[in-house]
Amino acid sequence: MKEVYAYRALLKKYLEGKCTEEEKSRIRLWFDSFDNESASEEAPFDKVAFIQTLQHRIEKSDVIPLSRKNRKSSKLIRFSAVASLILSLGISILLYHQQLAPTKAQSLAAIIPSTSAENDNDILPGTHFATLSDTKGVQNLDQDSILILSESAEKSFTDESISLETPKSATYQIQLEDGTKVWLNASSKLIFPNKFNNDERLVSLEGEAYFEVAKDPNRPFRIQSKGTAIEVLGTSFNLKAYDEAVSTSLIEGSVKINNGKQVALLIPGQEASTQKDKIVITESDLHERLAWKRGEFYFDGHNIKTVIQQISIWYNISFADDVLFTDDYSFKGTINRNSKLSEVIKILSFATDQRLTIKGRKVCLLK
Repeated sequence: MKEVYAYRALLKKYLEGKCTEEEKSRIRLWFDSFDNESASEEAPFDKVAFIQTLQHRIEKSDVIPLSRKNRKSSKLIRFSAVASLILSLGISILLYHQQLAPTKAQSLAAIIPSTSAENDNDILPGTHFATLSDTKGVQNLDQDSILILSESAEKSFTDESISLETPKSATYQIQLEDGTKVWLNASSKLIFPNKFNNDERLVSLEGEAYFEVAKDPNRPFRIQSKGTAIEVLGTSFNLKAYDEAVSTSLIEGSVKINNGKQVALLIPGQEASTQKDKIVITESDLHERLAWKRGEFYFDGHNIKTVIQQISIWYNISFADDVLFTDDYSFKGTINRNSKLSEVIKILSFATDQRLTIKGRKVCLLK
């Protein structure tokens, strides 16, 4: 029992994020020993998988109670004690109800056990995460939801290209050195210099982002995205470029759109869509366009395919071919993006009159 009590303190320390690398390795090696498999010190320890595997074994009754006479080994006895310890430390609550900043992109939108018989499993929502790449290498940004670049910070040179990238199931916010704020949606990439020059502020975008551009009359802010150039002085707008079309929705200020053949000026409330050398200007539903930034999936009755795309990216899932959607439903409303996938699927089932279920990372018809 001394061993169990020793690991009780070590596990508590681990859950509080206070373990050293050596202590993390001890926990992983100890856990792997329950499988009779050799463990490697170099193999990464996956916190989510650690929790999921323990819960899965407990649900399958692989743990032999201490009171049974046919105990097979001291290893199973230790595992039973550890399983009870894990539950007593509240890991189920930790997994289901607390949003933890992932240490790796692989931990985003983690698969968890389902609490409903209709689903094989459930999936947690995404969270704040990004990778920053520069001449020094690649850095995971998973501690805070915003990165601020200081204008007064010392720079070795001014033309270094920096890349900030969010995978599926992640968003991130950055403040550039000129004070411009950028919110990156999931599966997006922003490329920018470590310091803007004296003539212009030039960045490029893939995916989707919301910009609040700092005013600077002497240096226009320009965004390159799939052959479209967006130029502003100081304004707020949403730019979406997941597909071939580039959509710019203006909230305030003014924006000039240039696709190389046409030039268009936007006023607040308008949206410009650039595709196949054409710029089409329409009235924009800003409430819908900015739903992702508010942390919502927004249904207006005619945007179901757009919402399905957003759900697929946010939870890193796909929909089976037999799940059919049209752009004409009477359902209107919002879903919190911090919901588990099962909660989203319930509303989708109601809105589309289809019985849906979760199988791994795919949403299928329930048969």
